[in-house]
Amino acid sequence: KNKECMAIFPETTSFYRAIVSKAPVWTWDEQRRAPVVHELVVMFEDDEDAAGRTPHRRVPSRYVIPLPAEYFHEESENVDLVTPK
Repeated sequence: KNKECMAIFPETTSFYRAIVSKAPVWTWDEQRRAPVVHELVVMFEDDEDAAGRTPHRRVPSRYVIPLPAEYFHEESENVDLVTPK
């Protein structure tokens, strides 16, 4: 919960920045013999409705990837654009 990520926006094929808004629900996958998360609930950046509220959206976990903060910067910052280590 509260981790930055990239997720495919519903009904598109594009990844967008988002924040995991609810703790994931783990279930036991007997076939894999491991715990799994089937979907995550996220809030996408710049996804406000007319009233200014950002909706929670369900995304299959296979379409969500973690986002290291060091890959992003504010345009006003003077940054060296090299791959983070």
